[in-house]
Amino acid sequence: MKGNKKALKFPLQLATASALAVSTLAFGMSAEAQSEAKDAYIQAEENESAQVTTYLESRFQSEMDWAEQSTNNASESLVNLSLEANGVPDFDPEIESIINSSYLEFLAQQDMNAQQLLVDVNANIGGANIDDLAFGIDQDTLIANLPFYDTPLTLTEDGIKRLAEENGESLGEFTFADFFATEMTVEGLDEEYFTRYNDLVYETLADESFTSEEVEEEIAGVSQQATVLTMQLSEEEIHEVVNVVLEELKNDEVILDLIATQFEVQMNSQDVQQEFVDSIEELQTEFNETKFPQGLTSTLYVVDNQVLKREVVTEIQAPEGTGSAPVDETTEVEDGTEEDATEDGTEVEDGTEEDATEDGTEVEDGTEEDATEDGTEVEDGTEEDTEVEDGTEDDTEGDSASISSSNGQFAAQSSEDDEGEEDVTDEGTEEGTETEEGTEVEEGTEEDGTEEGTEDVTVETSESVVINYVSETALTETGSETVYTLEADGSVLEGTLSLSEGAEGFNDLFTLVADGEEVAFVQVDKANTGDGSSDYTYTFNVGPTGEKVEIVWSGSSTYQADNAQGEDRITFNIPEFVTHDQFAVVLTTESRLINGIEMIDTSNATDLSGMSATEIETFFNTEIAESFNNWLMGLFSQTQQQ
Repeated sequence: MKGNKKALKFPLQLATASALAVSTLAFGMSAEAQSEAKDAYIQAEENESAQVTTYLESRFQSEMDWAEQSTNNASESLVNLSLEANGVPDFDPEIESIINSSYLEFLAQQDMNAQQLLVDVNANIGGANIDDLAFGIDQDTLIANLPFYDTPLTLTEDGIKRLAEENGESLGEFTFADFFATEMTVEGLDEEYFTRYNDLVYETLADESFTSEEVEEEIAGVSQQATVLTMQLSEEEIHEVVNVVLEELKNDEVILDLIATQFEVQMNSQDVQQEFVDSIEELQTEFNETKFPQGLTSTLYVVDNQVLKREVVTEIQAPEGTGSAPVDETTEVEDGTEEDATEDGTEVEDGTEEDATEDGTEVEDGTEEDATEDGTEVEDGTEEDTEVEDGTEDDTEGDSASISSSNGQFAAQSSEDDEGEEDVTDEGTEEGTETEEGTEVEEGTEEDGTEEGTEDVTVETSESVVINYVSETALTETGSETVYTLEADGSVLEGTLSLSEGAEGFNDLFTLVADGEEVAFVQVDKANTGDGSSDYTYTFNVGPTGEKVEIVWSGSSTYQADNAQGEDRITFNIPEFVTHDQFAVVLTTESRLINGIEMIDTSNATDLSGMSATEIETFFNTEIAESFNNWLMGLFSQTQQQ
């Protein structure tokens, strides 16, 4: 049988594990000095990490400062969203008119310290006004103000828990206060917490894995005196380091509590904690089966305390597994019974076959009945949809069915006992029948063939991938230019990052080229205009030549100590669909600090907390549904009058 090319893919967990291995080994280490080379390598990586923080702060400091202000103080943001359509292909002019006259506006207020959140929504859709829609939450009550119902609806924390229990579920220690818990996030973890992991990795790595030397090296076309710091790990050391981190993570009470806090609104906190532990254990199992025949070598070239060149070499071999071997058009059965030739050319010998095909099946020395439709040849005997070789045959044990491929990638063997005469079914699913797609199935085998023509067999899914990564940085008067090259499995991925910064702003450009073709392009331009104001244009271009999708986000913003404003316009260029001048998303934002939030008045609210689940269902199916339908008809009437 001719086999298809081997389909081989790495599981997501394995890819994650591999990335975790490299990132952990490359970036996650710091502790007191034990080895000069080791400490020098670690210090170089820490300097690289600090540069990322410096980059973000230098370009987006105003945005970061305002985000911190609005989190630590009561604030509100008024956001208006509208669309602009101008000659979009296949758009009806009336549809464009509705789009251009519609908008969505919402006022979001938050006070994290007082544990209050309120969102008011207003909209105009084709001339129909929607207002008086609001949602709020505080430390113990969820509030909804609906434009089609006379009173607000409320549901308390205890009411939600009781309703969950009625449905046989439990929210555990869930409270509304969890919505406002800012300290239980990854960003909220202090430096001391991460130092524990850094020290753990540091202590696991051997001093002997690091070396240091001074060399003259050409970097980005310039010969320079550099300190070469090398970390070389064996396969055993890679497994040991990653397992140490995963084992600590699996038993980390801080992380487990964080996960429980983030997800207990949706599901039982104990369940999500156990799922996290189970996923870590699964990751450990797959990673331990992953091989690194060459180990891992990471080399840094340091000039003036800055890494200007990096080389990483490793080989990753995925664990073996099982899969489905495709069955090709002609399946050969050797040394035994040949059952019901396939529709596409299986030869049947030494028997007589009934039901000849409609298109000229040749039958020798016997009666011709029931042959296949496209020319199966039958010789020497009589057969009724059963192929006979040297007598009557009913799937005798010891007969061997071989499935092989031309390149030796798939192989399977099976044998069956002699169970008696074969019966032929119309659908050809067992006992020597012919399947619809031409796969033969033998009696005594439940699923030797399928209609799609595949065999479930153990196949080789192990393949080594050698990874070579190199980055080189050239310093310029206004910044730097770094070229990244990743070679793996015959493919080459190359990225170029150009950073340029001055007093009036910055201009950054990143391009990604795969096997010689540009597949991604990102450009970030920002010009400071004074007094906390700036103009910016962000361009994103993704896709192969002729199919590139481009998004351009342009706008201006102003950030002061207690307020911020912004205007943004987002346009799209999608081949054969829309161009930048045909469709746009427009956003205007006004934000400011406030003294506090005036929540929705609930003095005459309809409280759902005292209702059973059945009563709530009846309430929504009657009163709410009737009010909503009447309101909807009113909106429709407004649009007809426009």
